[in-house]
Amino acid sequence: ANQGDELRALMDSQGDKKTEQSSNDVFRILVATDNHLGYLENDRIRGNDSFRSFEEIFRIAKASKVDFVLLGGDLFHDNKPSRATLVRASNILRKYCLGDDPVMFEILSDQTINFPDTACVNYEDPNYNIGLPVFSIHGNHDDPSGVGGYSAVDLLGCCNFVNYFGKATNINDIKLFPILMQKGTSKLALYGLGSIRDERLHRTFQSKKVQWVRPAEDKEDYFNLFVLHQNRLRRSQYYKNAISEAMLPGFLDMVVWGHEHECLIEPEESLGKNYFVSQPGSSIATSLSQGETRPKHVGILEIKGDQYRLTKVRLKTVRPFMMRDVILGEVEDLDDSGVLKYLEVIVEEMLENIRNDYGIETAFTKETMPLIRIRVDHTGFKKISPSKLGQNFVGKVANHDDIVSFHRKAQKKDSDGKSLAQIEIDNLLASRDDYKTPIHGRVTKHLKISEDMSVLTDKTIADYVQCFVEKMEKCAILDGFEKEVEAKKKALVMDRSINTKKDIDSIVADKLIIPEQDDQLLVENGDEKIMEIEDEPSLSISAPLSRQSQPSRQVRRSQRSERSQRNREVVVVEDESGSDYVPAGVLCDDSESISDAKEIEPSSRSSCSKPPSRS
Repeated sequence: ANQGDELRALMDSQGDKKTEQSSNDVFRILVATDNHLGYLENDRIRGNDSFRSFEEIFRIAKASKVDFVLLGGDLFHDNKPSRATLVRASNILRKYCLGDDPVMFEILSDQTINFPDTACVNYEDPNYNIGLPVFSIHGNHDDPSGVGGYSAVDLLGCCNFVNYFGKATNINDIKLFPILMQKGTSKLALYGLGSIRDERLHRTFQSKKVQWVRPAEDKEDYFNLFVLHQNRLRRSQYYKNAISEAMLPGFLDMVVWGHEHECLIEPEESLGKNYFVSQPGSSIATSLSQGETRPKHVGILEIKGDQYRLTKVRLKTVRPFMMRDVILGEVEDLDDSGVLKYLEVIVEEMLENIRNDYGIETAFTKETMPLIRIRVDHTGFKKISPSKLGQNFVGKVANHDDIVSFHRKAQKKDSDGKSLAQIEIDNLLASRDDYKTPIHGRVTKHLKISEDMSVLTDKTIADYVQCFVEKMEKCAILDGFEKEVEAKKKALVMDRSINTKKDIDSIVADKLIIPEQDDQLLVENGDEKIMEIEDEPSLSISAPLSRQSQPSRQVRRSQRSERSQRNREVVVVEDESGSDYVPAGVLCDDSESISDAKEIEPSSRSSCSKPPSRS
């Protein structure tokens, strides 16, 4: 309650003129990213951190009387949040988003395109009473996966707590449709793109397969805001695992960049482009790194016409975090026996600095207990046990069990330029090759026939195996296998030289390579058997294998494959108009060539019966 009064006083101090202006023509948007709800939810000290900060964000939104909240991905920390996390997140959204407050802006674009699952924005649904709309994309932690490609954010979307947008249905040919909004005389085009693996998105941008839809009428009157969730490349070097600002089109006015946890919320002008970039950062520290030590903020973005202003608001519920580097070799008269005592003194000094910086006069509570990380260069000294140091700070430091991290300075290099320490590591990993090999490398190693595969490649299989392991999708491998085969069949349907279903099945069967050992897949680590999968169902194929380079073998038909084969039909639909976007817009061949784009007629208003404003 006290914090809410402080926020109201802060907003009132900015003057009555801004308040009057806001109610008429100014969009007021609260911008936040990377909330990571459910992070360390079972930790007795830090389990509530993500929820406390998330609720504070919505208290700020209500006190600031924003038009809507814009979230930049990673709302949840886990791809499959626990039921407790889903319930707590829903309760917070229900508490702050439902109500009788009037929504003062309207949606101009076709909402069946913007929100394909719900067909309209949540506050226009006559069955719900939404006072604070929330618009969100997904991040890499809560990205769509599994059967149907659903995300945990989809669950909140179908409950009408959030307006989920920015999901790309085809990552090899992305079309970005804006949510067109209007408040008074101000118009806003909100673009969003949920997280895609950086290498794939980089390749899609390079091949000019990212198409931007712009309003056909009065497109210069719109303020173009884009929110994405990717690795950010801020240097001039060329990297494929990050997205460069130069890849984005020049007509954008502002970009909200999610995924990066360091708070750089002050807008920065993009190099070589006219737009500005704001990086709000996360609302909770999920790693003890230097970027997380910056104070956490959210932003109040105000837009009127083509002008904007961003006011940052510091989050007060974020747990204090301090980091320091220590080089033991530079400390005079220090030996191995004195290292522990020396580090204890460093921690006490850091705790005192935190008390002064945050104005904490009493003993640390469960909510104010800080995070501390000391990076220790112990070259020439023995390492001490982190738990030995931490046991002296139980009840004082939230992460008492991993306060210190040890490292050594760079070692001398051999004649080939490789450090001696790295040689030792390489030898160790070579002896335990299977133990440390990443999933992609492990799969590629066991698929020696990958160069002959044209339907399933080693890279494709590795992706599905990774989804099976990391996201616990039980059917990821089998469903992915069937998906790739169906895609091959659809491609063959488009080939007019292929006439019958029998021909299609025959060609697909000819391209599938069945290993010599059909009934059993063994993955071994040395002499120890790790995994044995027997009688894995294979795809039902009506034609026998006819590859000349190897003897034909009968492919076992499973009951599941028979059912899926009977239920599959390939339907080819042609659109005579050549356009797949109903609302007002222009479909550009690439992000820069706008003049040659095809204009599309405006659409009618949304079919939802509830008016956009209840003032």
